[in-house]
Amino acid sequence: MDAETRTACLTALWILHGGSLAGLLRSHGERDQARNLELALQTISSILGDEMGSQLWREAMDWASDRILADGEAPASPSQH
Repeated sequence: MDAETRTACLTALWILHGGSLAGLLRSHGERDQARNLELALQTISSILGDEMGSQLWREAMDWASDRILADGEAPASPSQH
């Protein structure tokens, strides 16, 4: 895996884990904060897709989702990849 792909994949993991944090906020009654976090993550994901290229970003999000699913967690992806 080259450096650019590795960076994209690790960033995608961060985005997906951010979605899990939104779920934590929501489960503690912090719906507004959860929604704000999800909106911010969607915006960041869109920016990253534009900067990295949509194909690389989509592949990185797929890679990250596969890794999370392999660990038995359900990803809460804010991006529309």
